[in-house]
Amino acid sequence: MWKPKYKKSLQIFLLALIGAIVLVSLLSTTSFQVFAFEVDLSLEIFDKGYTQANIPPVGQIRAKTHIPPFKLIVNLTNINLDVMEEMTDPEKAEEIMTVVIDTLGDRFRVFVVRLLVLAGLGGAFGVGIFFKKPKLILVGAAIGFVIIGLLLSITFSTYDDKAFENPEFEGIIYAAPWMFGLLEESFEQLEDFSEQIELLTVNLYDLFESIQYLEPLGTADGDMKILHVSDIHNHPVAYDFIGQVIRSFNVDIVIDTGDITDYGTALEAELITKLDNIDVPYVISPGNHDSPAVIERLEEMDNVTVLVDDVVEVNGLVIAGIADPSSQSTAMAVEPDEVYLKQVEQLQQTIEESGKEPFIINTHHPIISEELQGQYPLLFQGHTHRLEINASNEESIIINPGSTGASGIRGLLSKNEVPYSLVLIHLKEDEQGNHKVVAVDSIDVFNLSSGFSLNRQLIITDWDNNLD
Repeated sequence: MWKPKYKKSLQIFLLALIGAIVLVSLLSTTSFQVFAFEVDLSLEIFDKGYTQANIPPVGQIRAKTHIPPFKLIVNLTNINLDVMEEMTDPEKAEEIMTVVIDTLGDRFRVFVVRLLVLAGLGGAFGVGIFFKKPKLILVGAAIGFVIIGLLLSITFSTYDDKAFENPEFEGIIYAAPWMFGLLEESFEQLEDFSEQIELLTVNLYDLFESIQYLEPLGTADGDMKILHVSDIHNHPVAYDFIGQVIRSFNVDIVIDTGDITDYGTALEAELITKLDNIDVPYVISPGNHDSPAVIERLEEMDNVTVLVDDVVEVNGLVIAGIADPSSQSTAMAVEPDEVYLKQVEQLQQTIEESGKEPFIINTHHPIISEELQGQYPLLFQGHTHRLEINASNEESIIINPGSTGASGIRGLLSKNEVPYSLVLIHLKEDEQGNHKVVAVDSIDVFNLSSGFSLNRQLIITDWDNNLD
């Protein structure tokens, strides 16, 4: 038989321990910012001694770094792109690194103090539920403080940061053991990449102007140029490519058929702020990989028009579009065909109520544009990551520009290289202000060591033959 004194002491110890564990588990999360990165730091008890970094949208990295049954969790919640750009300044690198190290040290000390305070409060609370004497409650607080403090001390004294040399991966980043080498090599060439993209687009422009078989077209430029892009999937190079084509070809408007992100997270929504650098109107119909957070961020940009279920007029062009139904959540699902057929009816009703006749229909999934073929001059689609131009129907041209972001991260995992691709549409305007498509340029850019492919498809009609 346990003596009552020892039994009571064991009860107090267990209650204090349980209270400390519960409170630390529930309230350990600490949020802070280190230069461009906003981070949540938390602790989970009863684990196998892992440190885990959660990096949306690519997944998780973790390693067994310490002995006690704690999991230290770091969640990257946001990136300030303006501040990150400042971090790339080599003249400030040493100063920034000093600030980062000091900030991390200060924040981590605050985190540890928070854990100890929570442990003490939890121990006091656990004991206080059953024992009302202040002395016993203080004992409970001391037990919680000491036990968690001791475990934290063992954690830090046994912590092995070299464990991350052989980490475990989950999510898309499971391919990291080989992908990191590929990315490192790509980043080393990134400075040259933009310069080569600029040179490439200038050369393309000169090439189009000099090719002899384009002479029947007259002025190859046309009166208006539309740049059709799609499926950027977070790829930062895509924005450089778009920007260079806009400048080299004097593009008047960019139209995007969606999937500008991968998972539609709030973090990805911040990455699309690169659109602020595009100085022509940008019209987009969200795709199934986009989300309400992405749509909200896009709608905050002055130069961006989001077509959720709308008919708008931009630069004299009437454009109708509808968002993919999966963009209303973070599901990323491809809906059954019946859902997209209902969207066709919904968009037609919207067009009828607007009283306007669209020149362009802009949607993500091909089913919608294919159902509307023959009813509108230009039908833009995306989703498939395959560049296709279908001008077989005299009343409609269906265009899919492929993936302007080379399928994003997933493109790196593909056995076959996925090109950066987009389409440039040239329009002519008659005296009554009616537009006609006179040429469609498609551009595929492969790994720059492999070069690019280009094609111009002339759209010759009786209307064109009567042009001066």
